[in-house]
Formats: sequence, structure tokens, C-alpha cells
Amino acid sequence: MFLGLGGGGFIANAGTKGLSKLILNQEVKTSVKAGLGSATLDTSLQAVTQIYDQAINNNGYVDFRDIDLNYPSIVFSAVAGATTVPSMINSAKEINHSFLAIKKQWKDFLNTKTINREDKLLNNIIENGGNIFRHTIFQGANYDFRNTIKDNTVGGNNNE
Repeated sequence: MFLGLGGGGFIANAGTKGLSKLILNQEVKTSVKAGLGSATLDTSLQAVTQIYDQAINNNGYVDFRDIDLNYPSIVFSAVAGATTVPSMINSAKEINHSFLAIKKQWKDFLNTKTINREDKLLNNIIENGGNIFRHTIFQGANYDFRNTIKDNTVGGNNNE
């Protein structure tokens, strides 16, 4: 009787909210890990580059007090990593899924007997190819935008 009075909708709604919170929690964890990883990588590259330069210029002597980190760049890397890596992971999953689907659909196409099935498989292959193309273009644009913003806010690689 409880389910007959709208209880099923309530239970489904509660389940959906719980699932949404779980997915959001996983996205946040991924974002935090990606941000920390990006900041760590940026810091490491800065330090290693300066240590290497000092060793070359000073006959192997390195003064760690002379290492000067670019903190705005590190912060930018953390934020950029936290915001772009989850979308990159999702795009990679979508591209992989589409690639595997095309592979299977092509095999099916080669073994099919009817023209209608061939048409349907070719349309699906084209659709999956478009999905791969869209995600590739999107991630390429993300990469370029990130570098443009970094160059204008933190100071980039001075290639202008």
C-alpha cells in the first residue's frame, strides 16, 4: 500500500540522489588527485630544471637556497589539473568505447547478409567516428585554452 501511494517514486528519487552524490564524490576525489598531481609535477619540473642548470653551470655544485619556484605557476597547474583532468578521463573513456564499438560493428558489417543491416551498421560506425572526432577536438581546444590562459596569467614560455 505504501508503494501504491507514490512510495515507489520516493524510493527511486532517494536512490537517484544517493547515486548522484556518489558520482559527485568520485568526481571531486578525481579532481583533487589530479590537482595535487599537476602541482607536484610542476614543482618537480621546476626544481629539477634549476638543479640541473646549477650543476652544469657550477661544475656539479648545487646551492639549494638558490632554487626559486614560480608559485603562481604551481597554483595554476593545480587548478588546471583539477578542472581539466576529469574531462580528459571521461573523453578517453568515450573515445575507447567508440573505438571498440567501431571495431565490433566493422566485423559485423563484413559478416552481414542484408542491406538494411549494412546501412544500420555503417550509420553506427559513422556516429561513433563522429564521437571520437568531437572528443578529440574538444580536448585539443581545452589544451590550447589552458596554455593561452597560463601564458597570459602566469607568464608562459615566452614564445611570442
